[in-house]
Amino acid sequence: MLPWKSKRFSIITRVALAGSFSLVFFAFSMLFIIENELQHAIYGEIDSRVRSAEGLLSELTLAKGPPTVARGVLRFGPWVANADVSLVDRVRARLVQHFASAPSVTVADLKTMTELPRKQAVLLLEHFDQQGLTRRKGDVRVLVGGKDGK
Repeated sequence: MLPWKSKRFSIITRVALAGSFSLVFFAFSMLFIIENELQHAIYGEIDSRVRSAEGLLSELTLAKGPPTVARGVLRFGPWVANADVSLVDRVRARLVQHFASAPSVTVADLKTMTELPRKQAVLLLEHFDQQGLTRRKGDVRVLVGGKDGK
């Protein structure tokens, strides 16, 4: 027999017990609903971020080339996906801009344009030589590609 149906308890006690059980049931129901809503919101956010990453991956693959990982470095074609890429891209843009008004560039010119140390300027110019953007002629580099550097 259920305790609130017993004749030992007054009607007020039985009503209070029934109300308590109802509140406990309601609280557990609300917790279950809130947990489900949170799961849906979290999974929705994760799904949205995965779709965004897939879109970025597709764009990079189309624009730069297929992705590869070698020695811990992620590459899309010749493009290296790390923090230094933005620097290389900015220097490339400045170099192409420089060639719009001058036929050649020296290490000192690049050092002045970028405010980089000489050693890094030389490394960048060698990189651009390897990429086919520039060609070394003595102490200067000349643009190999068209005006846009491609």
